[in-house]
Amino acid sequence: MPQAVGAAYAFKRVPNNERCVICYFGDGAASEGDAHAAFNFAATLDCPVIMFWYAFKTLDRYLLASVTTT
Repeated sequence: MPQAVGAAYAFKRVPNNERCVICYFGDGAASEGDAHAAFNFAATLDCPVIMFWYAFKTLDRYLLASVTTT
């Protein structure tokens, strides 16, 4: 994710450039500190980046199976 934001920042600095970066990430990347730093960097510098969170179906099944009700 930090690499995607860095590439987007480089695109932003090129004159007459309309490129955008798309970053696909899952639960594992979202729980790391680098992800939050990338979000802040992208927002602060107004980088042309789209962050796309991808939820894995197997993980969703595991999470639903681990929920208990009383």
